[in-house]
Amino acid sequence: SYSRNAAMGLGRAWDEAVIAAFDADAKAGEDGSTTVTFTSEAAADLDFTAAAITTANVLNIKRKLDEKNGPPEDRHILVSPAGMEQLLKQTTTPNAASADYNTIKALVTGDLDTWVGFKWHITTLLTSATGNVRTCFAWHRDSMGIAVGQNITGKIDPRVDLSYATQVYASMTMGATRVQGEGVIRFTVDEDN
Repeated sequence: SYSRNAAMGLGRAWDEAVIAAFDADAKAGEDGSTTVTFTSEAAADLDFTAAAITTANVLNIKRKLDEKNGPPEDRHILVSPAGMEQLLKQTTTPNAASADYNTIKALVTGDLDTWVGFKWHITTLLTSATGNVRTCFAWHRDSMGIAVGQNITGKIDPRVDLSYATQVYASMTMGATRVQGEGVIRFTVDEDN
């Protein structure tokens, strides 16, 4: 259980670094001295707070990536649990929960794997802009870069100097950034809808 908890903690740290990099300033140029803001290169910055996440919203995200000539494979969407609930509760067809429009029975599994060409991911680590407004992201795999300086290392040892108490050690060094910003979309949703 010690090693499992340490690995989960490092996994959360990894996820937090990637999520922060989606819309953070990136560096460009031969020597990395040029700052590139998210708004200057993003495929789109969309506001869906007026309604729940709908099929029309997802199709809009898809179209924005298509307009930037993003490859149709390896696309991902990251939403909060409330955002996924909104999508699965949608009753207007076509909808994600219907077996008529999806290869899986999403309400049976309570999960959505792939839909409208996106691999869906749920996380509680997304930031809240204000109140119940949550910032979510869609991206193409090649639009984000991750550098690993040190792979995950872990040790569990007794501490002789502390009456043989168990010491759990886990570390890693990594960073993330946008490398092709035109393949990243930020969108906000109101979790109360």
